[in-house]
Amino acid sequence: MKQIFNVAKGMLAIVAACVVVISAFSCDKGDAVDVDREMQSKSASLIVSIVPEYAESDKNGAVTKTTGPEIVRPSDDKVNLLELFVFRADGSGKGDLDAYKKLEGSELASLSGIELRTTTGPKIIYAVVNSHNENWSGVKTQEDFEGKLASLQKENLGDFTMVGQTEATLQLTTSVSISVSRLVARVMLATIKTDFSGTPYEGTPLKNVKVYLTNVHGNNCYASGEDSSPAVIFNDKKYNSGDVAGCACSEILYVEMPLDATEVTHALSHYFYCYENMIETESDENRFTRLVIEGQLNGNTYYYPININREGFGYSEGNGHKGVKRNTSYTIDVVICRPGSTDPDHILEYGTLQASINVADWVTVPDVEVEF
Repeated sequence: MKQIFNVAKGMLAIVAACVVVISAFSCDKGDAVDVDREMQSKSASLIVSIVPEYAESDKNGAVTKTTGPEIVRPSDDKVNLLELFVFRADGSGKGDLDAYKKLEGSELASLSGIELRTTTGPKIIYAVVNSHNENWSGVKTQEDFEGKLASLQKENLGDFTMVGQTEATLQLTTSVSISVSRLVARVMLATIKTDFSGTPYEGTPLKNVKVYLTNVHGNNCYASGEDSSPAVIFNDKKYNSGDVAGCACSEILYVEMPLDATEVTHALSHYFYCYENMIETESDENRFTRLVIEGQLNGNTYYYPININREGFGYSEGNGHKGVKRNTSYTIDVVICRPGSTDPDHILEYGTLQASINVADWVTVPDVEVEF
C-alpha cells in the first residue's frame, strides 16, 4: 500500500508575534547598571508599546484581529509578563546590562505608554514575554543573558514564552520595533481513523489509544532560540511518565484518547507543544521529534511513530525547513492501515499508515501532494 502525505507550504498559523515599539526621549538621569559619566549626560526614557503583529485597524482606528487560515486558540498569544533587557553594544562597557524592566498584571492593561529609563548610544535590546524565570539577578551582561535557558516543562497554555531582539542606536528620540515569537512549536493531531480493509484486522478497532511526542528538546536558549548543548531530551525514544508528570501542563506532551479508533473519522484536534528540533541527521543521542500513536489490536500493543516534517513524512523543499521549527504549526491527519511497530522509536514500513501533514504560517498556499 502506498503512503500519501499532503503538505501545505506556508508560514505560521499560530503566530504569537508581537511588536515592541520603543521611543527614547530626553529626561532625567536613568537607572541603568554601571552608567559612566558620559552616558549619564545622555540619559533617555523609552516609551514602550506592544501591538500584535496580525492586528489591523478598522476605519475608525479601532484595533481588530486577523483570524488567519486556522482557528487560533485563545491562549496562544497572551502576554502575562513582559521583560525588557537593554545591553550596551559598544565602548568600554560593551555587553553590560544598561537597563531592565519587568511588567505584569495591571501594568500590561493597555500594552502601551510603558516607560523604560536607559541611556543613548548603540544598544542590543531583548523583549521576553512569559519567561517563567523566577530570578534574573545573575544577569549583568549580554553573555549572562545568552546563557539563560527556558524550560519546556514550565510552558503552559495561555503562558507561552516569546522572545525577540533588535539592535538600535538610541538618540534622544528613537523608535524601534521588536517582533517576538514563541519558543514552542505546535503539533496538532487533527483526525484519526483505521482502514484495515482486505486484512485480517478488517473491522477491528484500535483500542486504548494514547498519543505523545518523543525525542523532545527540553531546554531552549532565550537569546538564540536554540537548544542547550548537550540537549536535554524528554520522552527519549519512548513515553516517560516522569518527564510528562514534571510538566506544568502534561497534555503538551501526552494525552490518552477516550476512543476506540475505527474506520469512522475521529476529529480530535489535540494540540501538543515542543521546542525546536531541526537536526540534520539522527544519532543514538539525538533523534528526530516524533508524534507517536499507541494502541492495541486484539490485545497486542502497537506504535505508529511519525517523524514530524521529515523526508518521507511530509517534508518538501517548499516548507523551508526540516523537522520542528519554533513558532510553527504542524497539523496531522492519520489513517492507520496495518499493525504498527513494536518499538515507539522504530520507523514504520511503507503502507502502515497514511498521513497528511500541513506545515503552516499565518498565510498558507495551496497543498502539494507527495506520493510514496
